[in-house]
Amino acid sequence: MFFDALKKELEIRNFSPKTVRAYLFYNSDLIRYCQKDPAAVKEQDIKGYLWHLLEESKVSASTARLAINAIKFYYRNVKRRKFQFYCRLPKGDKKLPVVFSKSEINKLLSWVGNFKQRLILALMYSAGLRVSKAVKLRACDLDLENKKLAVRQGKGNKDRISVISEKMINDLHWLISQKQKMAKFRRASD
Repeated sequence: MFFDALKKELEIRNFSPKTVRAYLFYNSDLIRYCQKDPAAVKEQDIKGYLWHLLEESKVSASTARLAINAIKFYYRNVKRRKFQFYCRLPKGDKKLPVVFSKSEINKLLSWVGNFKQRLILALMYSAGLRVSKAVKLRACDLDLENKKLAVRQGKGNKDRISVISEKMINDLHWLISQKQKMAKFRRASD
């Protein structure tokens, strides 16, 4: 494959698996668009590809920036080519996040029938967790006494601390105690 060296370089530099997939995708997509060998790609081909992404595929500015960064990384760090490539991309919109009212949150949570799923959803919303981090959360990441939780290897491979809502403490205590009881039961039955 054309991009084995790119994949290896990204992994050596400890890029996240999602970034590796994105960089491989955009470089492969450029080659599909140009229908050329990667060594034959010129600056004009890259500009044409970016125009294609923005005007025909209607990708967002942030997606276009991701594509150009992926392509630059490959040609500068793997192929060691000196593109004098400069392209001003439109800045992304700065929008305020949508924040639900208390009644909207309660309505959303009331639709979830399973207690554990409702608790995870409430924890995600109150602590600002992504789904990928919520499913990897362990009891040892929770400090219920101080109402804090540790988010390990979050965005950018960084650890951070978030808060736990006071309303969730009792439910989390109960869930952890149930898990501990089940673990003891499994050990006793082995």
